Amino acid sequence: MCGIVGFVTHKSVMKKLMMGLQTLEYRGYDSAGVAIMQNNQIITRKAVGKLVNLANSLQLAPLDSNIAIGHTRWATHGGATENNAHPHVSSSVVVVHNGIIENFACLRDELEEQGFKFKSQTDTEVISHLIQFYYDQSQKTCSDRLKSLQQSFNRLKGAFAVVVCFSDAPTEMFAFARGSPLSFGVRNTQSQDQKVQNEYYIASDPLAFSQWVEQMCHLSDNQILHICQGPDTDSYDLYDMSLNKIQVKLEQNSLSDQFVNKGSFAHFMLKEINEQPRAILDTLAHVMSLIDQRKESLDQYFNKARETQLNLIACGTSYHACLVAKYFFEKYARISTTAELASEFLYRSPVLKGNYCFVSQSGETRDTIAAHDMVSNQYQTMAIVNVPTSQLARKANIVLTTQAGPEIGVASTKAFTSQLVVYLALCMSQISDAQTKNSFKQQLTIAATTLGEYLQFHTTEIQQLAQHLSKYKSMTYLGRGASFPIALEGALKLKEICYIHAEGYAAGELKHGPIALIDEQMPVVVFVSEENLEKIMSNVQEVLARNGKCIVVLNSACRELFDESYSSKASRINSQMESPILDQLQKLSFLVTPKVGEVGDLFFQSVVLQMLAYYTALELGVDVDQPRNLAKCVTVE
Repeated sequence: MCGIVGFVTHKSVMKKLMMGLQTLEYRGYDSAGVAIMQNNQIITRKAVGKLVNLANSLQLAPLDSNIAIGHTRWATHGGATENNAHPHVSSSVVVVHNGIIENFACLRDELEEQGFKFKSQTDTEVISHLIQFYYDQSQKTCSDRLKSLQQSFNRLKGAFAVVVCFSDAPTEMFAFARGSPLSFGVRNTQSQDQKVQNEYYIASDPLAFSQWVEQMCHLSDNQILHICQGPDTDSYDLYDMSLNKIQVKLEQNSLSDQFVNKGSFAHFMLKEINEQPRAILDTLAHVMSLIDQRKESLDQYFNKARETQLNLIACGTSYHACLVAKYFFEKYARISTTAELASEFLYRSPVLKGNYCFVSQSGETRDTIAAHDMVSNQYQTMAIVNVPTSQLARKANIVLTTQAGPEIGVASTKAFTSQLVVYLALCMSQISDAQTKNSFKQQLTIAATTLGEYLQFHTTEIQQLAQHLSKYKSMTYLGRGASFPIALEGALKLKEICYIHAEGYAAGELKHGPIALIDEQMPVVVFVSEENLEKIMSNVQEVLARNGKCIVVLNSACRELFDESYSSKASRINSQMESPILDQLQKLSFLVTPKVGEVGDLFFQSVVLQMLAYYTALELGVDVDQPRNLAKCVTVE
């Protein structure tokens, strides 16, 4: 949520700054702004809406500086207005901030009593005024600037990342964080006289500067970064909260910007849907290798879980991956497993036992990290993440990384299926039957190698169905067994990018309430698996009997059995009956996938639900990659 950038170079930085902000657009935002230091003054420029509005403003009245900070804001305290947009200024202090200041109200009252005037409704403005308050009581040296940040940091409650500049120190930039991501990158360049000059980059996501830097690191909690680049000084230092210097441990930048463009695709989401065959194969190979390397520690982890309980904890789409995993761990590995929402786990006073696995695409999901911190002192933890340098990855005892590559579309696609691969590989490692293990691996490989062909040849029929679905205001998704979480994910995708109300249900619960909603205005998407075929067919008939419209997603073998069943019933039906079975069949649509097996079919179901949501959103004219009100990375509770 939100995006921070702060760049310091020896030449004009505005073009790069805007490129950095553009890279962070995928995280979700509703306003944007920048600030520069010029002639010992702070100059800001802000705009509501898309980044192009800020770019147009800068084109009309350009800003130029070698040091600048920028921000894309996702509204929490106060609406999406220019006054609420970052950066926020207090006399000689300017800040950009991600996170939430939990005690901002009492701090605001205190600062107003001291004479500070607030121009916004945000919690961020409290930070700028608080730093200014402490800075005004000093001699305003460099050490005083550090001291004012330390004093302010100690007063703030919550999770936050902050970048700060002072108008009377136009060659310096500061940053500090607690519980919110902040990365630092360095690039070495040479001037015309062959003198080495450094360029410095700060961002809430290293993708914002990955194309320019050779080395980078991630700020840990309770650290202050100080950059100084003037005629006689070119340095960066890291301090703890006692203002003792800490060694800066830079690592080679391993990120690639190859994924951060749409290529020939219309949207990132469509590109990422089509990248799933590669992501599945890469993740499978990578995680199988990790499992072999860490066999002893993983066996210890799962032996403890088998004796007690395995707890899978996540939010959103990652939670749905946990629900799928629960079915397989219990059915095949015989490990008692729970799947929990991190946001609920945190506040329900759970009885803690067993081992814990936390899942997050970004590795920065605030609720998931807080849930991890709640149990990590007593229990062994595992993390499944797509970003190996993320907070969650740095905290967990065991880390398994998906190989999906950067996922830019807000609606998760390839990260979800990659998480399924990791879970299924872990489950395989705990299955004693060699035949079952081989079947799992074979199905995963077949699914990955045939998904691309399926996408190529079945897009048209999915588009036609999406055109039809776009006319409705509500939809229902049904599934049984491991397909139930797939139904939940399908409903979530439709809500996220189509703004259509949708609910996912376990098909067996249809008669326990949801069936009251079924009529000709309620399309129902049904995910069918072979082991639940007869039961799910009865659910389809219940929908059709109430004039509902059904889209049935099933493999080719299930389709044949489905046809045989309906043909048999049709032959027994009296042609004079009021609602013959053949009339009901006209309300049915089928999306047929290849027969792979219990494991492989889940990946085709996942791709179908993603494509249905994508093409329905296109019909509705929605911004697919950046849907309203959503953020890619939820870094606040």
